[in-house]
Amino acid sequence: MTHLTRFSLRNPIAVFILVLLIIVGGVYSTTKLNQEMMPDVSPAAIYVNVVWPGASAQEALNSVTKPLERALNNVEGVQKLTSSTSDSVSFIRLEFDLGVDRELKKTKVEEAVASVQLPATAMAPNIIKGGSNTVPILFASLVPKDGVSQDDFEKEVVDHVLPAMKSVGGVASVDAQGLKQSKIVIAVDPEKLKAQKVTYQQVQQMIQAQNVNAPLGQVTLNKMDETVTLSGALTTIDQVSNLTLRPDLKLRDVATVSNVNSAETITTVGEKSGIAISLMKNADANTVEVVKALNEEMKNYDKVEMKMIWDSSEQISESVFSMVREGGLGAVFASLLILLFLRNFRATIISIVSIPLSILITLTLLQQFHIALNLMSLAGMIVATGRVVDDSIVVIENIMRRLQSEKMSYELIVDSIKEVVKAITSSTLTTVAVFAPLGALSGMIGIVFGPFALTVVFCLLASLLVSVTVVPMLSYLMMKKFGSASHEDHEGGWAKRYKKALLWSLNHKKTVLLAALVLLLGSAPLAMTTGFTFLPSEQNKVVGLTLTLPRGTELQEIQSYSKGIDEKLRQDPRVETSQLTVGAPKGSGKEASVTNVANWMVLLKNGTDIVKFIDEKKQELKPNREFTTLELFQIPNAANGADVQIVVNGPTQEAIKKAAEKLTDIVKNVPGTENVKNNLQEGIKGIEVKVRHDDALAHGLTSGQAQQMIRPYLSDSQIGVISDGTTQENLYMQLKPGNGISSVDAIANLELMDATGKVFQVKDIADVNEVDQPGALQLLNGNEYASVSAGIIGEDKSSTSSAIKDALKGVQLEDGASYSLGGANAQIASMVKDMMMAFLIAIGAVYIVMVVTFGEGKAPFAILFSIPFALIGSLLGIKISGQPISLPSMIGFLMLIGIVVTNAIVLLDRAKQEMAKGRSIRESLVSAGGVRLRPILMTAIATMFAILPLTIGFGSSMVISQGLAVVVMGGLISSTFLTLFIVPVMFEILHRKQVKQERQNTGKANLKSAQA
Repeated sequence: MTHLTRFSLRNPIAVFILVLLIIVGGVYSTTKLNQEMMPDVSPAAIYVNVVWPGASAQEALNSVTKPLERALNNVEGVQKLTSSTSDSVSFIRLEFDLGVDRELKKTKVEEAVASVQLPATAMAPNIIKGGSNTVPILFASLVPKDGVSQDDFEKEVVDHVLPAMKSVGGVASVDAQGLKQSKIVIAVDPEKLKAQKVTYQQVQQMIQAQNVNAPLGQVTLNKMDETVTLSGALTTIDQVSNLTLRPDLKLRDVATVSNVNSAETITTVGEKSGIAISLMKNADANTVEVVKALNEEMKNYDKVEMKMIWDSSEQISESVFSMVREGGLGAVFASLLILLFLRNFRATIISIVSIPLSILITLTLLQQFHIALNLMSLAGMIVATGRVVDDSIVVIENIMRRLQSEKMSYELIVDSIKEVVKAITSSTLTTVAVFAPLGALSGMIGIVFGPFALTVVFCLLASLLVSVTVVPMLSYLMMKKFGSASHEDHEGGWAKRYKKALLWSLNHKKTVLLAALVLLLGSAPLAMTTGFTFLPSEQNKVVGLTLTLPRGTELQEIQSYSKGIDEKLRQDPRVETSQLTVGAPKGSGKEASVTNVANWMVLLKNGTDIVKFIDEKKQELKPNREFTTLELFQIPNAANGADVQIVVNGPTQEAIKKAAEKLTDIVKNVPGTENVKNNLQEGIKGIEVKVRHDDALAHGLTSGQAQQMIRPYLSDSQIGVISDGTTQENLYMQLKPGNGISSVDAIANLELMDATGKVFQVKDIADVNEVDQPGALQLLNGNEYASVSAGIIGEDKSSTSSAIKDALKGVQLEDGASYSLGGANAQIASMVKDMMMAFLIAIGAVYIVMVVTFGEGKAPFAILFSIPFALIGSLLGIKISGQPISLPSMIGFLMLIGIVVTNAIVLLDRAKQEMAKGRSIRESLVSAGGVRLRPILMTAIATMFAILPLTIGFGSSMVISQGLAVVVMGGLISSTFLTLFIVPVMFEILHRKQVKQERQNTGKANLKSAQA
């Protein structure tokens, strides 16, 4: 690479221009980079919802869920297919491998769904693609400003606010809950129909026949073609009410027509009724910019106020600021350390110039590769900050060493680069090679740490380029006055003491190796006492609550019970805002619809201990009502799914139920678990109308015709729309007996009319009884199942998971039921397996790079012995910091493989140069130790100082990156010290025959000298 050095020395102006372009490009790229919290690790799933009004769970299962499952099982790449079928709703979830083209899979799912013939009265399937564009970036409440009526508020929201929100650049969709749905309802009185001798079907047919707009064709008038249309559609409620059914009968004579407002959900914020908003962004949109534009848009409305509950852009901005601050502090610390070692301001400036230039080059490359600025890419920059100065330090230190005895010249700079270029290139490429496995890993690890790995690779390659171009050029221009007069002592006191210690170590190899081995083995038990987790969780300011009441509970009853809890929450001084949403819309989300719930989003004030708040409220708000539960949790939950997940299978639904309930009780009794629950939904009471076919036929009816006659009494159905040209209302029709329907007998006594006009009752053709019906029918890959889930308190997920596993050992499940345990244990096991493979690949890649660099295998093999001793400091650091071993920790261990060999490479590269000059192995090792001690200490300590702020973890969102930094910091401390002794010792051992021969030759030479 010396040709690059020669080019930079000959063309300093061109290099300055390139540096200027790098600065401009880096700054420009920074403004274009998307900002996000973490890479998109949302499940690669597609969700299918079908609403079939009035259908029982069993009917929906047989006629909707199972036909859809048969078709969806043929979609290529489906890993798991689960479904939940309840009254009126079928919900299906398809899981694919992470990294698949989700848009393509959604298209395939749509094609499969379109091939299924669904019941005529079922609504169109709602197909949702899982991904970052379906994960809300904010939760907020829209409430009316003081003095604004509820009607004016809702009209403003529907007509202006929601359309404006959806039109904001980067917004994918806006979900609003709490809006009233308006519709025109024709409530027909069956007694009046009987008196007028008119059937319900006749009235419906007349309305639909009269409510028509249709094209008739074209005519030519005055040589111009003109369209002829028929306009007969109804436009107002009065027109509907006054519709003529026959000359002596109008619709108002047998029915009441009214505008009905209803809501599937009720949202309140404090004492005000409001609308809950969740906003999703496009996958390529910048979260911070989207929220900023939304806030600006909301300033245009004087009737509506937006109260923010959770805003991810604030967390992202705070995290980016924290990471940039820690990176800046780290760079300052590293610079001061370099100045302390070099004791030359100009040399310090020259060496640290690689930090901003490497980062600016990296930012430009990140923008080109469409990698967002998130916690992982920023952590990569910070961790690399200390490492990017390593190459420059080695270069400038070698130039300064040469200048102590020589004058500045063009050839001195080139020769200085030649002496170290192999070492810095090899050390950089070994670290780069370490991160190659991360790119090869699939699943969540590859997605989460891919940006981190690429960022580090970009930084290191950029630093290598800077160290052989910009650093030599600046040294030549700025260090001309630096000479032997500046530093008379060519070898410092530390170097002399180290050489003595190294010489002693080489003479006492067994002692040194035994002491190192004892330290290594002594640190191993620390791994068993620190605990394991997948990803450490972070605390936020938002708490979620879910109140679940018995199925079938009316919306108003849920609201009434929830108010008491909401009042207690709002009375707590730690609560900033509380948003309550009662009920849930059917068939519109990524989870099976459960309408018997109330959900809270509670924004806490700054400084609140969220864990303490949750623990207190669990006791204070515990429901005293039968079959009612209250769950509290953090939002957003950092864990990917439940910490504990148990899937229960069995031959029958009853066997599965018994097993799930038994396992739930066992898990509840394990210390450290919380929110233990199963997905069993209690059965509900239903009414069965069982047609007696012979009796029905006696009245000229089939079961299908009987269904068409009874259904209007129990549910309305859409029969059209009315429109005045600007607004459109759906038109519904239903039979409404004057005394209502409030009992089983009332249904049995409903009157029907056959084709001859004869009136009879439902009980004449069917048996009407109250029966028990299943709450929900759940399938996993076509088989009935249940699941038990739980959260784990604290960060040590593995210990609690192991305790659960032990508690479940030997459990006897009746009737052939079985279970499988997943959750945190499965995640940790998968993490360890993948990372072990990554470690092996990384070590192999590092060894290959070093073999190519050194041209032989013994020196690289000696260098590999520096790797295990990094564990000593890493495990000790984890223990002292109180952090568990996690995925970021494992990435830290992986990174150490590349970092710790750097020092050994720098040391042995110099030793090999000395051996090439004819010196013995021991002389070469000791001499190389004296020469390379300072750059080794400088590079190692500079890296430690650079990640020191990240290790301490000042930022509020530093939990994930802190675990990585602690491992790197601890590993560097132990490996740097031990490498200075272990690697030379192992190098001599591997060359023991040559060392023995050199000693014999030295002894003979000394003997001849003595004889002479």
